[in-house]
Amino acid sequence: MDPLSEIRKSIRSMSSGDGSASIFTAKVLSTDGDTCCVDVEGLVVSDVRLRAVVNGEESGILVTPKTDSYVTVADLSGGRLTRCVLIGYSEAEKIEVNADDKIIFNGGENHGLVKVEEMVNWMRKVYNDLQTLTTLLSGSAVVGNGEPLGITFTPTTPSPDIDNFQNKDITH
Repeated sequence: MDPLSEIRKSIRSMSSGDGSASIFTAKVLSTDGDTCCVDVEGLVVSDVRLRAVVNGEESGILVTPKTDSYVTVADLSGGRLTRCVLIGYSEAEKIEVNADDKIIFNGGENHGLVKVEEMVNWMRKVYNDLQTLTTLLSGSAVVGNGEPLGITFTPTTPSPDIDNFQNKDITH
């Protein structure tokens, strides 16, 4: 049989439900690393992969579904339920993305995520400048035209703390 006929035959057998491949909905019972355990109408299926492609590395996208949520599972083992992978999720507990170049959220229309350490270092310099200004203004009376100007400067800026600027739910 020629290759095109083989492909047609495979597609027909998948769509006719003869057990070559199947897709079904299941309830998540638990997750463990790159796999989960699901319930399919009372049948427990374990070692369901969370990554669509396994290449021996922690690459690509890893979606960890919430326990008790529903997922769409593809059985790649022809009905034996030995090579299953999640392909759809009703709720996600965590999403990990490993990309070498860029990650774009919501179309990339807004600004990038804050580089927290760089921002806190800059804020510390601003804070130190305010402290120096406070010292200079409180140490001697500022005069203009021979008269005191009556400037009182009391900064209300607290010292920058990295925990005030980072969202620990999004890490990079």
